[in-house]
Amino acid sequence: MSRALPLLAVLLSHWRRQPLQFITLFLGLALATALWTAVQAINAEAGDSYDKASKTLGQSVYAQLVPRFGEDVPEALFAKLRRAGWLVSPVLEGSVMVGEQRLWVIGVEPLTSPAGVGAAGLALENRSQSAFAEFLEQKAVFAQPDTLALIEDVDSELLVFEEPDAPQSTVIADIGLAQQLLSRPGRVSRFIVAPNVLSKPQPLDDITPSLRLNPPEEGVEASRLTGSFHLNLTAFGLLSFAVGLFIVQGAIRLAFEDRMATLRTLRTLGVSLRHVMIALVAELSLLAIVAGLFGVVIGYGLAAALMPDVAATLQGLYGAQVDGGLRIRPQWALTGLGISLAGTALAAGASLLQSARMPLLATGHRSARHHTAQQQRRHLLALGAFAFCVSGVLMWAASGLVAAFIMLACLLLGGAFLLPAFLERILGFGESLARRWSASALAQWFLSDTRFQLSGLSLALMALMLAIATNIGVSTMVQSFRTAFVSFLDQRLAASFYVDVENPEKAAAMVKGVAPVVDDIMPILSQETELAGAKAIILGLRINQTYKTNFTFLDAESDIWEALQSTQAVSINEQMAVRDDLN
Repeated sequence: MSRALPLLAVLLSHWRRQPLQFITLFLGLALATALWTAVQAINAEAGDSYDKASKTLGQSVYAQLVPRFGEDVPEALFAKLRRAGWLVSPVLEGSVMVGEQRLWVIGVEPLTSPAGVGAAGLALENRSQSAFAEFLEQKAVFAQPDTLALIEDVDSELLVFEEPDAPQSTVIADIGLAQQLLSRPGRVSRFIVAPNVLSKPQPLDDITPSLRLNPPEEGVEASRLTGSFHLNLTAFGLLSFAVGLFIVQGAIRLAFEDRMATLRTLRTLGVSLRHVMIALVAELSLLAIVAGLFGVVIGYGLAAALMPDVAATLQGLYGAQVDGGLRIRPQWALTGLGISLAGTALAAGASLLQSARMPLLATGHRSARHHTAQQQRRHLLALGAFAFCVSGVLMWAASGLVAAFIMLACLLLGGAFLLPAFLERILGFGESLARRWSASALAQWFLSDTRFQLSGLSLALMALMLAIATNIGVSTMVQSFRTAFVSFLDQRLAASFYVDVENPEKAAAMVKGVAPVVDDIMPILSQETELAGAKAIILGLRINQTYKTNFTFLDAESDIWEALQSTQAVSINEQMAVRDDLN
């Protein structure tokens, strides 16, 4: 160690003489780590919010009795189920708009709630008897400190207990108070079912046909709905890190090339190869730790800036309640630092191996390095062919989103690995043509020197190819999605106005009032149910010319509208057709 420290000082002095190389290496590693850390921080915060919501609602722990039809059921079913031996506890869920922000209200019955349900928001077990009495007797709710302003706008008389672990923009109240806040007296959204070890309850169908039992593993979880979203974020984070590693590897390789004379001098003076390698590894580890820490800090700032928009996106697309804030969590901070060290080791591995194997007298010889570069191109050619083979196997044999991402990663990396050998063949072919056609000496020298410089430019060209391919792919994907989505909306939202009413009586009154001043009225009946063991929505339409003009089908009979209108056929969406193999 005493010999390695002076060597480390000698090696570090190179960065003082070459500040541009240091900036390239440091920023490349820091930014690559920052992007990966930001993605992991966002995913970790979202996952924590999903866990909070799942524990608060009890869906991941206990079975649920949910309505077969509609959004809620009468409160009277609570007593009926309890008398029949079902240990159930009622829950009411709903939202109220406070300005432009939505506040989620969860009503629970704490005296019958199973152990652990609502503990993330209520934490009644850890509170005094007076707090429990206030929760039952007064207009009391539990909520995050950030939600207090919204609660005051709903009802300034509410007594608020601060609970930092409650979901964001959510209040937890006694079910009676929740019914008042949501204007749904005597209604229940669902029932939490606790295990009954003393007796066997009556069959559910004998009690009421309006409820169905959802086991815990079949409960709707936000993490399942948003899994593809977070997988996409992770994939883009890895891709950004990979592009950053190409830049880091180029900077490390250039630094090793510049220090070949220094390494040769140290070896000539009697310094052993072991001590030289220890000093090189210590230098790279130090740079990786410092740059990784800097990247973690940048990643935290980036994630904190993006988290509100990500939360709004998840809520708008999937209805998932995600905290807009960001907490420092050891798992993603240590992961960012670890991936910085692993990335540096991966980027510097080839240069370290080259320095260890190259003969002492050939350390600074350009022809030796050119020969080594040719060997590396052959290795990259083999890796590229292997990556293409893996991609082909996955394309035909595998299925699923993760397999698709691995296939794309192998395809991109295979193309990048084959690029140096492909460029060398192109330049070699150009040289032979230049000699055959007796081109000018300047043209022949240009092609020959470009081919010789390819070893130093290959990494930058590979990174550039990955960046361009990613940009084209993402732009095409986003544009395709936008075009398809706009086309879908143009078809499905063909009417000028859509009005949602609460009950058939109000619908009839509205139709009677607007009929004299509109061209046509197209009522839509919507009903939630269960089809083929999965949750589904049945829509009833009154067929008219608007639908016939604007709607298109992926696969249908020629007289589909007549069949629909005569109740001889139904139309199903693509997801259901693929999932259940229907036509």
